[in-house]
Amino acid sequence: MGIFGFPDYPLDKAVERIMFVKQFNAGQICT
Repeated sequence: MGIFGFPDYPLDKAVERIMFVKQFNAGQICT
């Protein structure tokens, strides 16, 4: 199992997902 419990993705997809989650969380905190 990979990041967030999903099957393993290529590294670029993993980083993209991490960045999306970080931005999403930051957006929730700011609002």
